[in-house]
Amino acid sequence: MKKETSKEKEAKKHLNKRQIDFVQEYMKTNNINQSAIKAGYSPKTASVQGSRLLTNVKVSAYIQAITERLESDKIADIQEVMEYLTSVMRGEKKDQFDLDPALSERTKAASELARRLDVRARNLNIECAVNIIDDIPDDDIEIEDDLDEESN
Repeated sequence: MKKETSKEKEAKKHLNKRQIDFVQEYMKTNNINQSAIKAGYSPKTASVQGSRLLTNVKVSAYIQAITERLESDKIADIQEVMEYLTSVMRGEKKDQFDLDPALSERTKAASELARRLDVRARNLNIECAVNIIDDIPDDDIEIEDDLDEESN
């Protein structure tokens, strides 16, 4: 699981310790009453306090930030995909029978990897500054000198 994101840190800045504890417990259990009690609220008012916390804009922002991170953890990023395809291509991954992958599977992985690398190469945006130095003498000066000499 990924570490706390900058969005979570920013949302967390605006909460007190009990609110943070409530949100973290609520994200684990999805139980308002128990989460409020574990966060330090009175068992008698835990349900009301928990419901009130869930309607708080700052608490909701923190919950949303955590939810986004948890959802993104479920999806493989390009680095993970590239590493997997590389390991299959190299024969490092075994199949369900603990056998090396077939040559055809390794070739497919290599093709997919090459295709992704080609796409990455095409998407590169290279920016650089070019300095043009015009140190070539103008020919006009020499021509004028030649014309002056011919007229004399």
